[in-house]
Amino acid sequence: DNVTQLVPDNQGNVWCGSGSGVFRLQIGDAQRFVRHETPGISALRLGKDGGLRSITCQGIYGPGAVRGRDGRIWFATRQGALAINPAALALTPRDPIITIEEVQMDDAPQALTRPFVVNPKAQKLKLRFSVLCLAAPSRVETRYRLTGFDTAWVDSGSGRVATYPRLAPGHYRFEVAAGFGDPTVKESTDAIEIVVPQQWWQTVWFQLAALGVLITSVTLVARAWSHRLLRLRIEKLEREGAVARERARIAQNIHDDVGASLTRISLLTQATSPDSPEAEKLNRIYETAHEITRSFDEIVWAVNPHSDTLDSFVSYLTDFAQQFLGVAGIRCRLDIPANLPAMPLSSDTRYDLFLCCREALNNVVKHAGASEVVVRLVFTAPKLVVIIADNGRGTSAGRAEPANGRVSTGHGVVNLHQRMARRGGSCVIESPSAGGTTVTLTVEIATTNPISP
Repeated sequence: DNVTQLVPDNQGNVWCGSGSGVFRLQIGDAQRFVRHETPGISALRLGKDGGLRSITCQGIYGPGAVRGRDGRIWFATRQGALAINPAALALTPRDPIITIEEVQMDDAPQALTRPFVVNPKAQKLKLRFSVLCLAAPSRVETRYRLTGFDTAWVDSGSGRVATYPRLAPGHYRFEVAAGFGDPTVKESTDAIEIVVPQQWWQTVWFQLAALGVLITSVTLVARAWSHRLLRLRIEKLEREGAVARERARIAQNIHDDVGASLTRISLLTQATSPDSPEAEKLNRIYETAHEITRSFDEIVWAVNPHSDTLDSFVSYLTDFAQQFLGVAGIRCRLDIPANLPAMPLSSDTRYDLFLCCREALNNVVKHAGASEVVVRLVFTAPKLVVIIADNGRGTSAGRAEPANGRVSTGHGVVNLHQRMARRGGSCVIESPSAGGTTVTLTVEIATTNPISP
């Protein structure tokens, strides 16, 4: 960092004196560095290799260095006058001799062959090399590179050993270079080819065979799994078909046997004269039989698998609402979409939803005092919404059975909420202060398997 003398010679060099010794720079090398053609400047430093020990140049008085007429350069040092002949052969020693001497696998010496075959199981590879330069051994710079593993040259420093971990199968080339750091002087090199063979499980044929086995195994497993799912699906459909056939048989038996018997009872009760003393009892029997017949009709509709559709539910609900409210003298208005999708509706869902609608209509007839009821249906997949709104007196909060009001709490309302919750739906009852009550029943239905027209 403290250069006190700069003296050019006749061979295109500049000799520099400093507090730590004397070194030489090539003018051409410095010019290339200034033009950014080279990453650095190579310097030749004089030291023990030149027969000198420590050198400290004098920088207090000048001149501290001069070039004589014979071309020699003189430096004033603390140890005395130093004369350098730039043309002396000792300043340009012969190229070093470099040789790869030994190869070790897992610290065990191996016979050096060219090319050298490495055991694929070896965990460590060590290569030892030597450099011969008796003229200036301290100035020798060595580097090595394993092509296929190293991306750049590695400076060995003072060591003469290169160590590598377990190498992947392939072909490599180990190269060693030695020089004096002068880019204009050719380096001495030595190289050896290194081969790491593949083990049997690393060969292409084995990998292709393993890939084929893997693909075949995955295909077989997927095929077996798909067949299992298909078999389970078929079994489920067979069970559902058996249940549907049993439901159809039960519905037919109820309709043919029980329904016919109840109809006969109703006809027998009407065969008696109205003036008969038993007429009143027979009328009650007739009304009871009529109620039982209607209940059995609902049961037949509920268990019949042919009614498991959205269209069947809507048709049955509208017919029931018009008939039920018509008998009570209440006008019924229907707001039903013109085109309903052909969607399946499970028997449990449609029956519970129908019972909730019937309960709501029954509350209107018994407690509302209404003159009109609107039954509205809205379907936005996957939600089905049934709205029953009346223009009656509304509910009376806080009173279970008001004298002039309708029931606000009780088993009927509880059943509405429980039935809808059991089907994953909801029941909302609203009664504004202006009067009237709106019951909104919401349930989700499956839309993944629509019924083909």
